[in-house]
Amino acid sequence: MNQNRYAVFLDLDGTLIARNSIPPRNRDVIAAARRSGHAVFLNTGRSKACIPAFVLDELPLDGLVAGIGSYITVADELLYCTVIPRPLLEETAALLWQHGYPHVYEGEDKMLYANMASPAWMPHAFILDGPPDLAGPYRDERITKATIIGQLAPDDLEALSESFTVFQHDTYAEIAMKGHSKADGMYRVLDHLGLARSQSIAIGDSANDEDMLFAAGISVAMGNATESIKALCDEITADAADAGVALALERLLHLGSSF
Repeated sequence: MNQNRYAVFLDLDGTLIARNSIPPRNRDVIAAARRSGHAVFLNTGRSKACIPAFVLDELPLDGLVAGIGSYITVADELLYCTVIPRPLLEETAALLWQHGYPHVYEGEDKMLYANMASPAWMPHAFILDGPPDLAGPYRDERITKATIIGQLAPDDLEALSESFTVFQHDTYAEIAMKGHSKADGMYRVLDHLGLARSQSIAIGDSANDEDMLFAAGISVAMGNATESIKALCDEITADAADAGVALALERLLHLGSSF
């Protein structure tokens, strides 16, 4: 085992990108890390269909952990994938629709919006007229997670938590199949690569990064991270807009700063 090789796991929103763009220094340092023999993975709550095309086009990556650990690739090969079973998906859709939550079903290929408009800039976005659409025109879509806008009512949170891992943020909630998480996805990748936990670096900023950061050998909080995330991490870097990812990797991987 090469003890000097690390696998790096990067959150996307508020970590790798800021104001819907990637700081150029992040791109350069990630490329340098890979040239030095390290592996770099995106570890995001977004499903595959929800990852902006410019991220995958601009970034040199070794793979993806998407949908809170529900969809994993290594070197462009699918390592693992799970989807929400159709009966559970339809049951969940009925609950969310009945209670009026704006929400999005995030899949491998499409984003299905319910009780809300879809963003014009997203090429894979479609609007549901109601739960029956999931058993009709979209019955073959592979949905890996869902995002719910707003705060879940306590009873709904309890009901969803029976089948899902639920991450409640300030303005939205994310759900994925129970037992899946960014940490679980990270461990699957490390096992595949033959790397130990101590050879992992995780960088993030918010609630759905907590388990990944806690599980990593080295954890880094962004300068713009929540206070609870900063408190559990080994160190804190600069804000996302100031290329905090690059600054952390330069130092931790001894990459230098001449890019």
